[in-house]
Amino acid sequence: MDASESTARESRAYETSTQESLQYLAQLEELLGKAEEMFRAGFGTAPARRKSGGSPVTTVDFSIEEYLRDTLRGIAGATVCGEEHGGEIGAEPAWVIDPIDGTANFAAGNPMCAINVALVANYRPVVGMIALPLLHKRISAVAGGGVLRNGEHFVRHRPHGHIGASNVGSAAVDQVSAHRRAQMLEDIVSQGLSTRITGSVGLDLAFAAEGIFDGIMNFSPFPWDNAAGALLNAEAGLVVTDLEGRPWTTRSHGIIAGSADIHHRLHRLVREN
Repeated sequence: MDASESTARESRAYETSTQESLQYLAQLEELLGKAEEMFRAGFGTAPARRKSGGSPVTTVDFSIEEYLRDTLRGIAGATVCGEEHGGEIGAEPAWVIDPIDGTANFAAGNPMCAINVALVANYRPVVGMIALPLLHKRISAVAGGGVLRNGEHFVRHRPHGHIGASNVGSAAVDQVSAHRRAQMLEDIVSQGLSTRITGSVGLDLAFAAEGIFDGIMNFSPFPWDNAAGALLNAEAGLVVTDLEGRPWTTRSHGIIAGSADIHHRLHRLVREN
């Protein structure tokens, strides 16, 4: 069997229909209620420790991820990969979890934080959910099904020129120099756009899908940061790629999402810097 035949076989093996994905989303919706309760009950919990890169982690991060691992494992025949306990992501189905996206905000009592969950197969998200428990919103999608807010289709907000750039402005980003990141932020503003640094890339992606932000850009190499949001934005009709302009996958480093015009402008800034 040559490489092309192997790839085709792999794609067929993990194909998920829209109807199946809707069933998986319904199961996720049901399970997520308890995770949101845990999130709200633990809001403001001080960090238990700091990771090697300096980012904080709380006991609530671990508790939510452990709960979601236990309840999601096996749904869709999938494995689980999470920010706190790791796991492998290949072509086979896997649930990808960030139990608290924006832990520093969460620990500080700042409501700009989220729970990100996606089901991925063939390195692409097929079910996605970003829950904003303190804003009482869930933004969700399945591939080919459009984007939902609290289970209902909606009309995106009109453009405001706001660009979510939390990760671009973060000192925790070590793969891109501080000078380059500062230049990008300056260049975004020079185009008449406004940067918004919420402290949560999941929230940025949810806001872009809703139309609160016109686009987003971040440098995160972690699929738990971007998998759910990549699907939400694609289903909202936005252009979604990695930093090189290629379709986003779980192997991508960074993400750009926006209308055709906004995406073109952000991608050009990345190339020029």
